[in-house]
Amino acid sequence: MAVTESIWPLVWPSPRPVVLKITTGASRFVLPVRPPEAVDQPLPIGIIRDAIEKQVLADPKSLNNYRVVQTGPDAGGTVSIHKILRDPPEAIPDIGTIASGGSDWIMTIREGDPNSSVWKLEWFSRLKRGDWDTETRSTLELTSTPDDFHLRETMNAKEGGKTVYQRAWDNVIKRDLA
Repeated sequence: MAVTESIWPLVWPSPRPVVLKITTGASRFVLPVRPPEAVDQPLPIGIIRDAIEKQVLADPKSLNNYRVVQTGPDAGGTVSIHKILRDPPEAIPDIGTIASGGSDWIMTIREGDPNSSVWKLEWFSRLKRGDWDTETRSTLELTSTPDDFHLRETMNAKEGGKTVYQRAWDNVIKRDLA
């Protein structure tokens, strides 16, 4: 059992530091109780981390296609998690097109400063056949203040290495702390 006000990086942290207190003898932790079954079945949801590790171990070629690198805390207290996913080039049968892509997820936070949390994501894909070569790349960066979320998104499309479409969006979303 763990008591926490957030489970970063799965959930965005509270906008202000939180102190949780458990008073022994006065605090209660109540869990629902179900009657036991004659034969308890295993939970239908596998643990994601184990599934990923098993997949990587089962396919040694995939070691370069999925990695998670965690660093920190550094001298300033910053922790970083970088998840790297790569789709190796794959031929699409019958049309001679090669498809590839991937994503990078970078999440950082400084200990004791919940509004230092930053999520950066970048997705990219490429289709290539002969002289035809297209690539799309999109990014997202999420930050916050005690009152707002700040979301920056971009989209870039290229054909033959030349940008044919580019757009960026900046949004401020009020935090609803009710």
